[in-house]
Amino acid sequence: MAVEKKETLKEIPWEKTGLRMSAPSRTVKMIMPVCPESQSEDGSSQSGCETSVGGAWWVECEKRGHDPYHQAKPVSHRTPVVREQEDGRQLIVGYDEEIELVRSPRVIQVPAGVRSNSGWWPDNKRFFHGYKFPHELGYKDMCEFRNCYDPNVRFKTKAGNYCNEEQAKMMAADLRHINLEVYNAEKRADQIDAINVQQL
Repeated sequence: MAVEKKETLKEIPWEKTGLRMSAPSRTVKMIMPVCPESQSEDGSSQSGCETSVGGAWWVECEKRGHDPYHQAKPVSHRTPVVREQEDGRQLIVGYDEEIELVRSPRVIQVPAGVRSNSGWWPDNKRFFHGYKFPHELGYKDMCEFRNCYDPNVRFKTKAGNYCNEEQAKMMAADLRHINLEVYNAEKRADQIDAINVQQL
Protein backbone atom coordinates (compact mmCIF):
# COMPACT_ATOMS: atom_id res chain seq x y z
CA MET A 1 0.00 0.00 0.00
CA ALA A 2 1.40 3.40 -1.01
CA VAL A 3 1.94 5.85 1.84
CA GLU A 4 0.96 9.41 1.00
CA LYS A 5 3.82 11.79 1.68
CA LYS A 6 2.81 14.79 3.78
CA GLU A 7 3.92 18.15 2.39
CA THR A 8 6.32 20.06 4.64
CA LEU A 9 4.89 23.48 5.40
CA LYS A 10 7.18 26.51 5.10
CA GLU A 11 7.63 29.11 7.82
CA ILE A 12 6.83 32.73 7.05
CA PRO A 13 9.64 35.01 8.35
CA TRP A 14 8.29 36.89 11.35
CA GLU A 15 9.17 39.35 14.10
CA LYS A 16 7.52 39.60 17.51
CA THR A 17 6.74 43.32 17.58
CA GLY A 18 4.16 45.21 19.59
CA LEU A 19 3.24 42.15 21.66
CA ARG A 20 1.31 43.25 24.76
CA MET A 21 0.63 40.50 27.27
CA SER A 22 -1.45 42.95 29.30
CA ALA A 23 -3.96 43.32 26.46
CA PRO A 24 -4.78 39.79 25.22
CA SER A 25 -6.75 39.45 22.04
CA ARG A 26 -7.19 36.56 19.61
CA THR A 27 -6.36 37.28 15.98
CA VAL A 28 -6.13 34.62 13.29
CA LYS A 29 -3.33 35.24 10.80
CA MET A 30 -4.68 35.04 7.24
CA ILE A 31 -3.35 35.84 3.79
CA MET A 32 -5.27 38.59 2.01
CA PRO A 33 -5.70 38.66 -1.78
CA VAL A 34 -4.88 41.80 -3.78
CA CYS A 35 -4.68 41.59 -7.56
CA PRO A 36 -1.15 42.59 -8.66
CA GLU A 37 -2.65 44.28 -11.72
CA SER A 38 -4.31 46.82 -9.41
CA GLN A 39 -1.00 47.91 -7.92
CA SER A 40 -0.06 51.12 -9.73
CA GLU A 41 2.62 53.57 -8.60
CA ASP A 42 0.08 56.19 -7.54
CA GLY A 43 -2.46 53.65 -6.24
CA SER A 44 -5.13 54.84 -8.68
CA SER A 45 -5.26 51.85 -11.05
CA GLN A 46 -8.74 50.46 -11.70
CA SER A 47 -7.60 47.61 -13.96
CA GLY A 48 -7.27 44.88 -11.33
CA CYS A 49 -9.50 41.84 -11.03
CA GLU A 50 -11.23 43.38 -7.99
CA THR A 51 -12.94 45.93 -10.23
CA SER A 52 -13.00 44.16 -13.62
CA VAL A 53 -14.39 40.80 -12.43
CA GLY A 54 -16.43 41.41 -9.29
CA GLY A 55 -17.95 38.67 -7.15
CA ALA A 56 -15.41 35.99 -6.20
CA TRP A 57 -12.76 37.87 -8.17
CA TRP A 58 -9.84 36.08 -6.43
CA VAL A 59 -10.78 32.78 -8.15
CA GLU A 60 -10.69 34.34 -11.63
CA CYS A 61 -7.56 36.26 -10.68
CA GLU A 62 -5.62 33.02 -10.11
CA LYS A 63 -7.08 31.50 -13.31
CA ARG A 64 -5.61 34.46 -15.20
CA GLY A 65 -2.16 33.54 -13.86
CA HIS A 66 -1.97 36.35 -11.34
CA ASP A 67 -0.65 35.80 -7.81
CA PRO A 68 -3.01 37.76 -5.52
CA TYR A 69 -1.75 36.22 -2.27
CA HIS A 70 1.90 37.30 -2.56
CA GLN A 71 3.66 40.61 -2.87
CA ALA A 72 7.12 41.69 -3.93
CA LYS A 73 8.53 42.92 -0.62
CA PRO A 74 11.58 45.21 -0.92
CA VAL A 75 14.50 44.07 1.26
CA SER A 76 17.50 46.37 1.51
CA HIS A 77 21.06 45.01 1.49
CA ARG A 78 23.62 47.66 2.51
CA THR A 79 27.38 47.19 2.30
CA PRO A 80 29.65 49.84 3.83
CA VAL A 81 32.26 51.49 1.62
CA VAL A 82 35.44 51.69 3.72
CA ARG A 83 38.32 54.03 2.90
CA GLU A 84 41.65 53.60 4.67
CA GLN A 85 43.30 56.83 5.76
CA GLU A 86 47.04 57.62 5.61
CA ASP A 87 47.30 57.23 9.37
CA GLY A 88 45.82 53.71 9.23
CA ARG A 89 42.31 54.61 10.35
CA GLN A 90 39.39 53.16 8.44
CA LEU A 91 36.39 55.35 7.72
CA ILE A 92 33.00 54.41 6.33
CA VAL A 93 32.46 56.97 3.58
CA GLY A 94 29.19 55.64 2.20
CA TYR A 95 27.16 52.58 1.42
CA ASP A 96 26.48 50.46 -1.61
CA GLU A 97 22.83 49.49 -1.49
CA GLU A 98 20.83 46.90 -3.38
CA ILE A 99 17.09 46.40 -3.06
CA GLU A 100 16.00 42.78 -3.42
CA LEU A 101 12.35 42.06 -4.20
CA VAL A 102 11.36 39.04 -2.12
CA ARG A 103 8.14 37.12 -2.83
CA SER A 104 6.21 37.23 0.42
CA PRO A 105 2.64 36.32 1.47
CA ARG A 106 0.41 39.26 2.38
CA VAL A 107 -0.31 38.30 6.02
CA ILE A 108 -2.82 40.25 8.11
CA GLN A 109 -4.46 39.74 11.50
CA VAL A 110 -8.20 39.05 11.60
CA PRO A 111 -9.97 39.48 14.98
CA ALA A 112 -11.37 36.14 16.11
CA GLY A 113 -12.14 36.56 19.81
CA VAL A 114 -15.62 36.07 21.27
CA ARG A 115 -15.80 39.85 21.79
CA SER A 116 -15.19 40.53 18.08
CA ASN A 117 -18.39 39.70 16.19
CA SER A 118 -18.68 36.47 18.22
CA GLY A 119 -15.52 35.15 16.56
CA TRP A 120 -17.01 34.71 13.06
CA TRP A 121 -14.90 37.37 11.31
CA PRO A 122 -12.28 34.91 9.87
CA ASP A 123 -15.06 32.86 8.23
CA ASN A 124 -16.54 36.04 6.78
CA LYS A 125 -13.17 37.08 5.34
CA ARG A 126 -12.58 33.60 3.92
CA PHE A 127 -15.91 33.05 2.18
CA PHE A 128 -16.80 36.60 1.11
CA HIS A 129 -13.39 38.21 0.56
CA GLY A 130 -11.12 35.34 -0.55
CA TYR A 131 -8.74 35.34 2.42
CA LYS A 132 -6.85 32.07 2.98
CA PHE A 133 -5.25 30.40 5.97
CA PRO A 134 -1.47 30.03 5.62
CA HIS A 135 -1.66 26.19 5.46
CA GLU A 136 -3.86 26.48 2.34
CA LEU A 137 -0.88 28.06 0.55
CA GLY A 138 1.81 25.76 1.93
CA TYR A 139 2.80 27.78 5.00
CA LYS A 140 2.58 27.00 8.71
CA ASP A 141 -0.33 28.55 10.57
CA MET A 142 0.81 31.07 13.16
CA CYS A 143 0.15 31.85 16.80
CA GLU A 144 -3.27 33.47 17.30
CA PHE A 145 -2.23 35.90 20.05
CA ARG A 146 -2.43 39.47 18.75
CA ASN A 147 0.84 40.69 17.18
CA CYS A 148 2.53 37.28 17.58
CA TYR A 149 3.38 35.57 14.29
CA ASP A 150 5.32 32.59 15.70
CA PRO A 151 4.70 29.56 13.41
CA ASN A 152 5.66 27.11 16.17
CA VAL A 153 2.24 26.53 17.71
CA ARG A 154 2.48 24.41 20.87
CA PHE A 155 -0.94 24.83 22.50
CA LYS A 156 -4.07 24.00 20.48
CA THR A 157 -7.13 24.82 22.57
CA LYS A 158 -10.80 25.79 22.31
CA ALA A 159 -9.65 29.37 22.76
CA GLY A 160 -7.28 29.19 19.77
CA ASN A 161 -3.74 28.08 18.93
CA TYR A 162 -0.78 29.64 20.73
CA CYS A 163 2.98 29.38 20.91
CA ASN A 164 3.24 29.37 24.72
CA GLU A 165 1.21 28.43 27.77
CA GLU A 166 0.82 31.95 29.17
CA GLN A 167 -0.84 33.17 25.97
CA ALA A 168 -3.12 30.11 25.92
CA LYS A 169 -4.16 30.71 29.55
CA MET A 170 -4.88 34.40 28.97
CA MET A 171 -7.08 33.65 25.99
CA ALA A 172 -8.84 30.86 27.91
CA ALA A 173 -9.64 33.51 30.54
CA ASP A 174 -11.09 35.72 27.82
CA LEU A 175 -13.23 32.86 26.47
CA ARG A 176 -14.51 32.07 29.98
CA HIS A 177 -15.14 35.75 30.78
CA ILE A 178 -12.63 35.76 33.64
CA ASN A 179 -11.65 39.35 34.42
CA LEU A 180 -7.92 39.36 35.07
CA GLU A 181 -6.56 41.76 37.66
CA VAL A 182 -5.04 44.86 36.09
CA TYR A 183 -3.34 46.73 38.95
CA ASN A 184 -2.21 43.92 41.24
CA ALA A 185 0.48 41.91 39.40
CA GLU A 186 0.70 39.23 42.09
CA LYS A 187 -3.05 38.57 42.05
CA ARG A 188 -3.03 38.54 38.24
CA ALA A 189 -0.24 35.93 38.24
CA ASP A 190 -2.22 33.78 40.71
CA GLN A 191 -5.31 34.03 38.46
CA ILE A 192 -3.32 32.95 35.39
CA ASP A 193 -1.66 30.06 37.30
CA ALA A 194 -5.08 28.76 38.33
CA ILE A 195 -6.39 28.55 34.76
CA ASN A 196 -6.39 25.03 33.35
CA VAL A 197 -5.71 24.84 29.61
CA GLN A 198 -7.19 21.79 27.92
CA GLN A 199 -5.50 20.96 24.64
CA LEU A 200 -7.52 19.61 21.73
